[in-house]
Amino acid sequence: MKRTPSNSGFDHDNVDEMATNPYNGRTYSENYYKILETRQKLPVFEQKAEIIKTVMENRITIIEGSTGSGKTTQIPQFLLESSMIDPRLRIVCTQPRRVAAINVATRVSQEMDIALGREVGYCVRFEAKESDATKLVYMTDGLLMREFVMDPNVEKYGIIIIDEAHERTINSDIILGILKRLVLKRDDLRVVVMSATLEATKFTQFFTSPQIPFVPHLIVPGRLHHVKLVYTSVPVPNYIDEAVSRVLKIHTEDNPGDILLFMTGEEEIENTCTRIRNEVSGMRSSHPQMMGAYVLPLYASLPARDQAKVFIPAPVPNTRKIIVSTNIAETSVTIDGVVYVVDPGFVKQNRYIPERRMSSLLVTNISKAASIQRAGRAGRTQPGKCYRLYTKDSFEKDLPEQTLPEIQRSDLCSVLLLMLAAGIDDIVRFPFIDPPDFRLLVQSIEELYYLGAIGMDGKLTEVGRLMSMIPIEPKLSRSLIAANEYGCTYELCGLVALLSEQGNILSRPRSEQNQADLAHRQFKSSISDHLTLVKVVDFYEKNQSKQYCTENYINHRLLERAIKARSQLFSILKRNGIEIMSIPPDSPSRDQCILQSLLKGLFMQVCYLNPTTNKYLFMTCQKEAEIHPSSSVRTKPSWVVYDEYIYTNTDYIRTVSEIKTEWLFQSQSEYFNPERFPYGTVKQELKRLFDTNKKTIKN
Repeated sequence: MKRTPSNSGFDHDNVDEMATNPYNGRTYSENYYKILETRQKLPVFEQKAEIIKTVMENRITIIEGSTGSGKTTQIPQFLLESSMIDPRLRIVCTQPRRVAAINVATRVSQEMDIALGREVGYCVRFEAKESDATKLVYMTDGLLMREFVMDPNVEKYGIIIIDEAHERTINSDIILGILKRLVLKRDDLRVVVMSATLEATKFTQFFTSPQIPFVPHLIVPGRLHHVKLVYTSVPVPNYIDEAVSRVLKIHTEDNPGDILLFMTGEEEIENTCTRIRNEVSGMRSSHPQMMGAYVLPLYASLPARDQAKVFIPAPVPNTRKIIVSTNIAETSVTIDGVVYVVDPGFVKQNRYIPERRMSSLLVTNISKAASIQRAGRAGRTQPGKCYRLYTKDSFEKDLPEQTLPEIQRSDLCSVLLLMLAAGIDDIVRFPFIDPPDFRLLVQSIEELYYLGAIGMDGKLTEVGRLMSMIPIEPKLSRSLIAANEYGCTYELCGLVALLSEQGNILSRPRSEQNQADLAHRQFKSSISDHLTLVKVVDFYEKNQSKQYCTENYINHRLLERAIKARSQLFSILKRNGIEIMSIPPDSPSRDQCILQSLLKGLFMQVCYLNPTTNKYLFMTCQKEAEIHPSSSVRTKPSWVVYDEYIYTNTDYIRTVSEIKTEWLFQSQSEYFNPERFPYGTVKQELKRLFDTNKKTIKN
C-alpha cells in the first residue's frame, strides 16, 4: 500500500486514495487528487527537496521563480509540510496586493483540501479570514509592516516569505531592511525572498554581510510556451480605442483562447468592458454563429466574488473569456487559459509631488521588465501571442529597464510613522535597498511633526502612537483623532473611508448627465464636497439598497466598500479608547465640526484664492490650480482645503471645501506662521491674518 502523508512531511508522489488529511482527519476528496495531478506538473515540484533543504540550512534564501513556476502556491506548502519550525509558530507569505493575498490563500486551501480560514488564511486591510488553527497566512506587505509595530521581533512567525519582491513596494522594501537586522537577533527565523525577475541578484547582494557571508540564490524555471510578439508599425493615437479594436479583431479572426487586456485603472477598465460587450453583442446580432464573449474586469478593489470569476471557465459553451485587468495580472495573479495578451504599454503609477505635498496616480510607460512579464502571461498553457500597442523602437528607447522603486517616488509619511512605531529611530542609517530622496525623507519627518505625531526630539508622541494604529494615511488618521474633540467621530469615519477609496462616489454617465445632476441635488453642499460625501452616507443609511444607489447615480460598490471600512475603523477607535460620537444632521454646529476635524489633518492641503488670477495658490510654491468642474462648490471662497490634486493640461484641485480664515490658526498655528513661507501673495495674506488674529486675542 502507498504511504500516507504525516505531519513530518508529505510524499505527494505516493498518496493512497484512502489517505487521511492530517489537517482535518478526513479522507482526501476527489477534487484534491485532480488538483494534485496538476500541482505535480509544476516546475517547482522538481526542486521541492532542494528548496526545503536550502531554507532549513540558511537564515535567508533568495528564490528566483519565473512566471508559471508555481512558487507562490507551492513553496509555502513545502515549508509548512516540512515541519522545520516550531509547531506553535506560523508561516507568513506577503503579497503586494489584497486581491492576490485572497485568491492565493483560497487556491492553497483547495489544494490542501481544507476550509479557508482554518490552517490556511489571509489577512488584508479591513478584512481577514484566519483562526487560532491557522499555520500559513497570506498577507499584504502593508499588514505585515503593522505586525512589526505590534511586535518588533514578530515572535509568532517562524518563516517569513516576501513574495513578488521585484515589485519593490515601499512596505516590502522596508520589511526587507528590518529582516536584514532581525535575522541576526533571531536564530530560529527563516526568511525567503521570492522574485520573478533578475532583481533577485540585487536582493542576494543586499543580504550578504560579514555576519551572513553566503545567501543562496535558487532559480526555478517557468512553464512557458513560445509567445509571438506583435508590435505596431506606427505609434497609436489613442491606446484605449486601439486596444478595443485589437481585442475585437482577435475575437473575430483568431483561434480559440482567452484574451487578457491590460488597462490602467478601475474606471478605464469598466468603460472598456462595456465597450467590448456592446461591440460583441452588436456583431452577434448579425452573425449568430459567432463565438460569444465573457467579458470580465479585474482590479484590486473589485469584490472577491467578482475577482474569482476570472479563474473559472466561461459558463456558456463556445464563449471566449476576455479579461480587462490592471497590472495585478502581470505577476500577482495567474489566469490559466490566456492565449492572447494585449499590452498598451501603460500603467497607473503613484507619484509624489513635493511642492503640493500630494500623491497623484499618473499614467506612465511600463518598464521593459513589466512588458516581458505581461507577454509571458500568453504562454502559460500553450503557444500564444502578445500584441504590443507600441513600436519596437519605442520598446527599446522609451521604456525604462526596471520600474522605479516605490520608495523613490512616494510620500514617506505613512511608512516612517510605522517605522518609528516599530522602534526604528535611526531612520537615516536604516539599510534601504535603494535609499529614498533625502529631501523627501526630511519633508515627511517635518509633516509628522506638524501633525503632532513626533516631537522636536523626533520621538513618537502619544498622538503619533495612536495614528500608527489606524491603517490609513497619517493626515486622515489625525483628522479622525481630532473628531473625538469635536464629537463627530461617526461622521468622520464615514468620510475618511470614502476618501480612502479610489473612484467617484457620484456617477455621471455621458448619456444621462442631466438626470444624474438632478438626482445629486439632494446631496450637494454649496460650500463643501466633503459635506456632500457625508450627506451621501446619511441618505444611504436611510435607504440601504442597490436600487436606491442606481436611481440616484451613486456608485454602490464603492459605497459598500467604504461602509465596510468604516465599521473596521469604528472597531479600531474603540479598541484605542476613542468613543464613537455623532452630531444630529439638523444641528447647526455639525458642518463646522466636521470641517474643522478634517482640517486638523489636511491643513497642509490648503489653497488661497489669488485675487489677481482668480486661481488657487498652493501654500508651498507659486503654482496655481482651479477647482475641478465636478465640484459642488460654485463660488470662489478665499480659502479652501482639498483632498486630491489632478495634474493635467489644466491643474485641478478636487473634493474641496470652503474654510473660514480663523480655522487656519486653530488647526495648526505653527504651520501657518507667515515667517515660514517665502515672500509672495500667500505670505502677505497670512501675515495680515496673523496680525489680525493677535489683535483679536489681545482685545
